[in-house]
Amino acid sequence: MNSTVHKNIYKTVLEVLSHGQLSHKRLIEESVKRLYGGIDTTGEVGEFTEIRGLIGSVIAEMKSDGVILYDSGSYSVGADGPIPLRLERCEKEIISLISKTPMNKAELRSHLRRIFKTDTTPSESDDRILYNYMGQILRRLTDTGVISLAEGLYTLKAETNADVGVIEEMAKLKAEYLTRLHRKGGEFFEHYILTLLKKNEEAHGKTLTECRTTGGTMDGGVDGMIKTVDYLGFRETVLIQAKNRTDMTSETTVRGFLGAVYASGGDKGIFATTSDFHPAAKLFLSSVNNLVGINGEDIFKLACKYLYGIKKKSGKLVINNKIL
Repeated sequence: MNSTVHKNIYKTVLEVLSHGQLSHKRLIEESVKRLYGGIDTTGEVGEFTEIRGLIGSVIAEMKSDGVILYDSGSYSVGADGPIPLRLERCEKEIISLISKTPMNKAELRSHLRRIFKTDTTPSESDDRILYNYMGQILRRLTDTGVISLAEGLYTLKAETNADVGVIEEMAKLKAEYLTRLHRKGGEFFEHYILTLLKKNEEAHGKTLTECRTTGGTMDGGVDGMIKTVDYLGFRETVLIQAKNRTDMTSETTVRGFLGAVYASGGDKGIFATTSDFHPAAKLFLSSVNNLVGINGEDIFKLACKYLYGIKKKSGKLVINNKIL
């Protein structure tokens, strides 16, 4: 999708919603009509089917950015709807809270609601998202040994406590990094993740014969392609889908991309998202051999490893402002 098309759709969606709340279907229909001078295109196929798909993609982006709000089956514009949340910011706040004093889930929920101000909105959807994120983060931090759970209280482990300053600093850096990356938009992210993956392939001894974004409105769900050859001469085509989102990626979306990998003749697929994958999507990813998913956490680690978007300054990792 080129920038002009994106801009026109973006503006149109806001104009349509300025007249009131609409369901997803109605929002797309009204946006198509406005873009095409009032022509009813709901029954058409071909070009208008593609246009509706592009509008749906922009709507998802605007929802993810918090520009438009979704609650109780309708989209709206305004400050009275759900508050947009970011997974990595929730992690930063949870680590900060637990580092001060052990807390149970109810206490963490109460503190997080006040911090993110979800207790000030009439919507319950932002609370549900917040609790979902909290659960994911607590499970991961427990599994990785950063925190422990005993008698219903979450606390930093003794060995972690000694490095709590470093852990908090890295959580803050990750939150800032992913926020900046998200703000750069989808097109930037496609090029950015392709460069990171290129560096990763080269670090593993492979020679790149092709590395490019596929782009366009008919990319079939494939945003990038990397072709490599190893020292024995084995060739491989890796296809990439890049989603610059804050909401979780569903199993259905991941399955759809795997179908696109097969249809496009790829050997492997990489699904990259700045957020995370739904538990069902993670389970599916673990069940297939030729598709991997990398989330915001993984992307941050790659950026730190290959110093792209992140740089070292006086021995510390910081944001590279020239890139982000």
